[in-house]
Amino acid sequence: MGAATSVQDAAVCCGALQGLRKQANSMLPAPTYLQRGAKCTLGHRTANTNSGLIRLYEVDEDTLGKGSFGVVRKTVSKKTGTACVMKTIAKHGMDQDVLAFLANEIAIQEMCDHPNIARIYESFEDPAEIHIAMECCDGGDAFDYLQAQGGCLSEPDAKIMIHELLQAIFYLHSVQHVAHRDVKPENLLLKYRGAPMRDQVVKLIDFGFAQSFEPGESSLSEVCGTPIYMAPETVRDFYCEKCDVWSCGVALFEFLSGDVPFSCTSPQKLLKMAAVRPINLSGSEWDGVSSLAKALLRRMLAKEPGNRLSAGEALQHEWFREPAAPRVGEAGHPCGSGRIAQNLRDFSSLGDFQKAALRLAAYRL
Repeated sequence: MGAATSVQDAAVCCGALQGLRKQANSMLPAPTYLQRGAKCTLGHRTANTNSGLIRLYEVDEDTLGKGSFGVVRKTVSKKTGTACVMKTIAKHGMDQDVLAFLANEIAIQEMCDHPNIARIYESFEDPAEIHIAMECCDGGDAFDYLQAQGGCLSEPDAKIMIHELLQAIFYLHSVQHVAHRDVKPENLLLKYRGAPMRDQVVKLIDFGFAQSFEPGESSLSEVCGTPIYMAPETVRDFYCEKCDVWSCGVALFEFLSGDVPFSCTSPQKLLKMAAVRPINLSGSEWDGVSSLAKALLRRMLAKEPGNRLSAGEALQHEWFREPAAPRVGEAGHPCGSGRIAQNLRDFSSLGDFQKAALRLAAYRL
């Protein structure tokens, strides 16, 4: 099967956090960035053995997370005084294909400089380990926040969340010419613990499936991502960066309703449903949602990319210029979280999810 199989087996899932939901990931072919057998290190990101992690950083020995291949700790740079999250990944047992995948992810995220993208301050390696210094984000991810709010968000909070996400996507598409290809609530971090949404900063993470593209062309071809959020055209031979806008639309749908537009136990059938079934914006969960929000959703979830808004066009939508009124009886607003839980229990039957172990290049283990 070659490199695609090796990278797919190592890197499709995003970890076992949040139980079954975190396991609802693609069983479809994953991208290949280097040819099999190509030698890969992190290039200029090298520290010699005598000037490794301890010489460069004050390290908090209390771990934030630990996995099969590495550990996450809080650290402070001795040079700059910057507090950061340090991921230390053991190279032992990683083949060249996995290292290539990791190097691709680090390289793309390091070149990004945007307030809504989590920064990688630096990365380096010694003979045994790879170290990645990342921006601290203490507020958890958007899915955790969603659950803490009862399964869905108020329209004002959803507007803030999706506006900041779209700004990150617009930057990736228009400045870096990079498609993220795995936009979902689990890949959005909140900067501040306990802060209300109006005071938060939303940070996009996990660039494992990110890939550069030719502007104005459908130059992306790998089938990858998390099926619930994947655009229907991603199973075609070629597609464009607007696949990210579809994913943002699914996230907005979820923020507002507590459910996702389409669900099925089979990723292949799920993508077929997304291609042919209209989105349903009726029902009690939608009664308090504004017509402008629904109008934006329809444009972001247009089946054909040519009819779908770009990230820049979505940011100009009238919904973002209008204040959102609170929902009537918001505390008792019915969300679709029960249906989500059942859908994710269904996804757990998909089989082999051992791929999660090597998705260490995301922010979390």
